[in-house]
Amino acid sequence: MKKYNLIALLLVGGTFVSYGQTKKELKKQARIEAKAERAANKIERKLNKLAAKEELKPEVAVAIEAPFIGDSLKPITFDNIELYRKDIERGKDDLFSFKFQNTGTKTLIITDVKTSCGCTTAERPNEPIEPGAYSEISVKYDTQRIGNFSKTITIITNVAEPIFLEIKGNVLDTKIEGNQPEVH
Repeated sequence: MKKYNLIALLLVGGTFVSYGQTKKELKKQARIEAKAERAANKIERKLNKLAAKEELKPEVAVAIEAPFIGDSLKPITFDNIELYRKDIERGKDDLFSFKFQNTGTKTLIITDVKTSCGCTTAERPNEPIEPGAYSEISVKYDTQRIGNFSKTITIITNVAEPIFLEIKGNVLDTKIEGNQPEVH
């Protein structure tokens, strides 16, 4: 009697899951999935740059859905990964706020937040974020520096690979007309 191995492939949110795969096949599959995710992130960043150049909105934000990684959801989902602000007054305290949700099954801890430059500071939640809960990371840019800027914020957690957020904008040399305090 011939023996047949049943290999079932299921398409789950863009990920193939199969039974009876060798370790080599599983590693190859993981590499392909990682490459596909990087390609999707690259396209998303390019779309953000185009939207920023077109100046479609004062603040350009990309919503990230919670796509599947293997057979589980991403453990952290940000509403925005890039924020753009046009025409910021010099010296104005202007915060960029990145809201996120713990979409995983484990308690989320933001262990570190790194900025690409000393002109940018970020505040992370100090308390653990339970599954399903929301929180935010606030980022501040030194608006005494005039001109265009683009800064990267790296988020380190206990449940995911590093996450890269970006703030962009333009600080004006003078105050914006119409936003001056009224004189009585």
